Amino acid sequence: MIKRTGHGKAVDWYLLGILVYEMITGIPPFYCNDKNKMMKNILNKPLKLPRFASSKCRSILKMLLTKDPEKRLGSGKFDAQIVKSHPWFEGIDWTEVYNRNLPVPKDINFEKNEDSHSIISSRVIKGENEEKEGASNHYIEGWSFHHELA
Repeated sequence: MIKRTGHGKAVDWYLLGILVYEMITGIPPFYCNDKNKMMKNILNKPLKLPRFASSKCRSILKMLLTKDPEKRLGSGKFDAQIVKSHPWFEGIDWTEVYNRNLPVPKDINFEKNEDSHSIISSRVIKGENEEKEGASNHYIEGWSFHHELA
């Protein structure tokens, strides 16, 4: 999509990876305040995965966020079936998902930030390098959390 050469279902799987990544970290994987630099990051930078994510989560993120659309999870002839069979989705009853019969999660915590806006609390991870001079904290200005990536 970024290269404006057309796209197929592979971009949908990539966007699912972006959504999962952002839901667990609170920030897109190649985020930068400068839009042009962010586009370059998407095309050229290696994916940095959150250290706190499970191995199954890290695995599906790597597979969905593979830069080569031909090698991306879900891009083959089995499409969604291969994605749904990934171990990260273990225990999901897809019929229940389709029929919208799943209960609402009860472990979502809402907090207020300094501006008194409701936000979903996120896990704050302090990396070993956080205290080092020049260490990079990945955050979006104005948001109430940050995290370190591996």
